[in-house]
Amino acid sequence: MATLMETLKDIADRHDERMKTDPRYAMTVAYMQQASAPVERSRHYDRDGYCDNPARGY
Repeated sequence: MATLMETLKDIADRHDERMKTDPRYAMTVAYMQQASAPVERSRHYDRDGYCDNPARGY
């Protein structure tokens, strides 16, 4: 039975191979990276979700 490190190395090797040879795979990886990118929260609201300045009408 393969160890965890061997399994992870195999997955990484297959990923590198597919990134070079499969354009759909590379495109999917790029979309997933864009979708999981951190998003800056709006500064109009505090951490509880309340507007920091009700006069703005947000």
